[in-house]
Order: sequence, then C-alpha cells, then structure tokens
Amino acid sequence: MDGILDKLTSFYGASKKGAPEVMQLLHEYTSGLVTVAVTTALGALLLVYVAGNRRAKAGKSKSAKKESKKKGGKPKAVRKECLTLEEGIEAVQRKFETEYKAGLTKLLEDFEPGNEKYEFECSYYNEMLLKLLIELDGIELTEVTGERKDMLKKKRKAAILTIQQQLKKLDKIRTQQR
Repeated sequence: MDGILDKLTSFYGASKKGAPEVMQLLHEYTSGLVTVAVTTALGALLLVYVAGNRRAKAGKSKSAKKESKKKGGKPKAVRKECLTLEEGIEAVQRKFETEYKAGLTKLLEDFEPGNEKYEFECSYYNEMLLKLLIELDGIELTEVTGERKDMLKKKRKAAILTIQQQLKKLDKIRTQQR
C-alpha cells in the first residue's frame, strides 16, 4: 500500500503530510469499485436464477421427460378419416342435430334479455353455428359433375339454410333485448 501511496503522492505532488487526504480518495475510489462489482455480480446471479426458473417452468427437465416417455408420453395424434363429400355434409348435419339443436330450442324458449347466462349461451351457439357453416363451405364440389353434383349442392344448401335459420332466430332475440 505504501508503494501506491508513494506513486499517488508523487503524481499529485502531495507531501507525506497530505497522505491522509490521498488515502481517503483512494479508499473512496476502491470502495466505489467494490460496490459496483458486488452489485454487478448480484445482478448477474439474479438474472441466471430467473432465467433458469423460466426455463424449468417452460419445459420439463430431462429426467421428467424420460419419465413421461416411460408412461406413454404425449398422446398420439388422432388421424381423421377422409370422408366422402356426402359423409362430410351428413357429419355437419348430424353434429347440428345432436349437439346444438336441443340447446338452441331451449335457449330460444327461455331467453331473458339482460340475463348474462343467456347472453353467453347466445354467443356460444352463434359461434358454433358459424363454425358449422365454415365446415360446409370447406366442402369443395368443383371437381364433381353431373347428378351427383346437383344432389350434393342440394344437401349442402339444405344444411346451410337450416343453420342460417337458427342464426336468424338468435339474432332476432338478441336485437329484441336492445
């Protein structure tokens, strides 16, 4: 420390009598560096800790992944069977009849304007019916010709009209409440 003190005193032209002031400056300078170094180190440790926790939450550890594989792992994707055009239209009609028709009828009979439950159900059925219409729109008839094409168009149109009628009823009760 005396070597540093000698260099500082000679550099600043201070005498040994001014050494306490130089020592005070040196002490303040080094304590500031220590504070910065410690703060930086703690910040880096905190960053590593937080990043490690996020990674652990986002994905499983290697051992957890191995356990998952032993137990069967992810469920295997269910393959949809390719339906014929007729089966596709019938599937949408069947879905409407079995999943939505009874609930829609009950909703239309019991609907109370301003009731949140009925508002939610109204929105739900509206969304589900629109999804059915989109499914029907996805059935391409461009490559089909002749009588089969006419028959498929009629079936699809009938299904679309049935769903659109229900959508109109839903819109009607919704507008009555306003």
